[in-house]
Amino acid sequence: MSKLLIKNGRLVDPANKVDKELDVLVENGKIKELAKGIKVKADETIEAKGLIVAPGLIDMHVHLREPGREDKETIATASRAAAKGGFATIVGMPNSTPDADNQTVIEFVLSKARKEAIVNVLPVGAITKKRQGRELAEIGELRKTGAVAVSDDGSDVQDANVMRKALEYCTMWSMPVLSHSEDGDLAAGGVMHEGFVSTELGLPGKPAAAEEVMVAREIILSGLAGCPIHFCHVSTAGSVDLIRLAKKQEAKVSAETCPHYFTLTDEAVRGYNANAKVNPPLRSKADLKAVKKGLQDGTIDVIASDPAPHLLVEKFREF
Repeated sequence: MSKLLIKNGRLVDPANKVDKELDVLVENGKIKELAKGIKVKADETIEAKGLIVAPGLIDMHVHLREPGREDKETIATASRAAAKGGFATIVGMPNSTPDADNQTVIEFVLSKARKEAIVNVLPVGAITKKRQGRELAEIGELRKTGAVAVSDDGSDVQDANVMRKALEYCTMWSMPVLSHSEDGDLAAGGVMHEGFVSTELGLPGKPAAAEEVMVAREIILSGLAGCPIHFCHVSTAGSVDLIRLAKKQEAKVSAETCPHYFTLTDEAVRGYNANAKVNPPLRSKADLKAVKKGLQDGTIDVIASDPAPHLLVEKFREF
């Protein structure tokens, strides 16, 4: 019998409302006991004083890039990076090459995950064929094959009628829709947040309204269809306000943000720093404060990784 003892760590388990210093005894890969001062002869003992011990985290917004862009990432490398950071489950977006808009790609991702991943990998299918926003993908087939949700992440469904049909169809399959929330016309040509800094730098900007218009639309359409909608990478104060109001009205909405949206602002782009270019773009200081408040009061439910700017790594090294 293999025994692992983790001593003196701060055990954080929200599901069971635990947040205190405890020892953890693991036998044959299963938790046997949680208590203070466990005394047992273990095969391995880990001293976790000053560290957090928690159940495996879930990152619900990652980009596996496989199939098609293995030069950027693979399912194997993504799963190992996740495990290194304490994540036991990752949810992969559909913007691979080809897009995950059919059974074959979903089956491929799941097959590769079974063979090569060391954490759970859950695929998201595309809302529309080739994520072009015009014709619905075979959502029911994606669901039956193993997709846990649908999204056109990386782009958005611009046609409101197509999005309405997607939400109505997903209701039949009990599937949430993940919204990228960006009006393509308002955002067209923008390379950073539209504001004082973009004006000074002479760079075309994406206004906050490009996100907020679509957040408002999706809330209304979600209510019309009765389908849950999840907002990806929320970055603006207006979006936070809209989602907060929707939740007060008991709408079926949830939301995520990413570390860079409550850590960095568009000031990071000064010097034409391409390392600070992300989509949606880094926003203003006021937006950053609103995102933080949204996390604090529960308006924003999740912190997801999404592709973060290289600059964020340097920022975290300062802490």
